Order: sequence, then structure tokens, then C-alpha cells
Amino acid sequence: MYVCVCNAVTENQIRQAIGEGALTTGQLRQKLDAVRVCGSCDDCLEDYLAEAFMFATPGLGAVAAE
Repeated sequence: MYVCVCNAVTENQIRQAIGEGALTTGQLRQKLDAVRVCGSCDDCLEDYLAEAFMFATPGLGAVAAE
């Protein structure tokens, strides 16, 4: 599924970037070139980070969204 339609960034690409060490939305933006045009996918990036950290390390979900 496309998350960032403007730059054709998919859910799988976001999950892969997180798996490769992206810890913040800024790092995801830089690595994937997401959120550069309209910005509507920014909340989705935060959600994917929070989800990844919630399952990996309980209690870090709030930190990941910063």
C-alpha cells in the first residue's frame, strides 16, 4: 500500500527502513524522501514508528514519535 502517494513510498519501504535503523520521522523522511510535497503522510510515519517500537520494546512508542 502506498503511504506517501506524492513520492510513491510504500508501507513495506517504511517498515524496511525502520528495520534498518530509522528511529525518527526525520530519519524516515530523509531515507525515503517522504513528506516532502503535501505532508499528509507524516502522521502515518509516526504511527509506523510507534507500532514498531511498541512491539520491539514496550514503553518506547511515545519516544519514537518525537
